[in-house]
Amino acid sequence: MSTRRSPPCERARGHGVSSSSTDNGADANPSAKVPPVHVTAAQLLADPRLQLTLVHDGAGLDRPLDGVAVTEQPAPGRWLTADDLVLTSGMWLAEAGDQRAAAATWAAEVKDAGSAVAGFGCAPWFPEVPAPLLDAATRTGLTLVSVPPCLPFVAVSRRVSELLATARTRQTALATRIQQRLASVARQGRQAVIESLGSELGAYVALVDRAETVVAASPASDGDWAR
Repeated sequence: MSTRRSPPCERARGHGVSSSSTDNGADANPSAKVPPVHVTAAQLLADPRLQLTLVHDGAGLDRPLDGVAVTEQPAPGRWLTADDLVLTSGMWLAEAGDQRAAAATWAAEVKDAGSAVAGFGCAPWFPEVPAPLLDAATRTGLTLVSVPPCLPFVAVSRRVSELLATARTRQTALATRIQQRLASVARQGRQAVIESLGSELGAYVALVDRAETVVAASPASDGDWAR
């Protein structure tokens, strides 16, 4: 199994409202759809400031990442939470007598903890992603990226925090705008409110009563609400 080297561094009950995203590719207002509050490995790989390199795609590029965990534990599972980006420099692997077994255990524990993406720092223990870890990632379906020697793990963590903060700010701004728009049309009746909410979210929206009967919907004539 070949190894991969990082590139050189460059310095309530009652009435309720339900909604569902439109799935026909023609959202009522696509730019206003609620932004997700998470980061993906694909975003980080596309960031030129990080210079991360994809080593193995285990179908985790678009999985939500909610934070960063740095570990040098040979069996890190108990210290991880789901959807962590797990970073390691491989000290645990350098000290292992059987590197293939150690890599298999490490990758399995990361995957079992609910994490789909791991980043390997190519320094100081290994100049490149070691073959045993690449093989273990391939076997477990773990997405693996390499972190260049010039990039401290804290820089990755800070970037993830920045992206999460930006997503939260956008979500809050959208919620504020929706509230303001709904208040402005409230006097026009519930149908106007439902249509306005649907337009802002880019989604189908329905107002249902306690019997779960649709009493107002947007679009009003969509047959799906009858089911």
